[in-house]
Amino acid sequence: MALEQTVNADSKSKGGIIGISQNPGALDHWFLTSHERASVTTALENMFTQECDHVDIHKEAGAKRVARYEADVQKLVSCFTTEVMANPFMQESESLVNFAMGVVLPNDSADGLVRSIENGHKQMNTFVEKRPSKLLGSNSKVQGENL
Repeated sequence: MALEQTVNADSKSKGGIIGISQNPGALDHWFLTSHERASVTTALENMFTQECDHVDIHKEAGAKRVARYEADVQKLVSCFTTEVMANPFMQESESLVNFAMGVVLPNDSADGLVRSIENGHKQMNTFVEKRPSKLLGSNSKVQGENL
């Protein structure tokens, strides 16, 4: 368990800093003594607890969550192994394929998507060069490009 997780868990108290957060001196005192309060709390807890080997784990690492995540991964894998969806890693085509439906994107549309960043930079440069803001103002329209 991480040190800060332990310190944060041990230094929690009912009410916390609520009520003293408006008083800077009290707030400083609360922070400076939190480790002492945590050690006293831990010592009392150990003294009166039957099981001292209990270690808190994060809820994401609990057995139920891990089992659910593993089941979700297995469901996703089964979509590809049972051919409910096309496996994108086994495609021999160089074209863009929608793996949910297996539909191949036409080459002109695929090229438009692949070059969209480059086309956006060209459009921006054209706008900056041909339409100075001092002549047109900031409300001028940018012509769109059909992809």
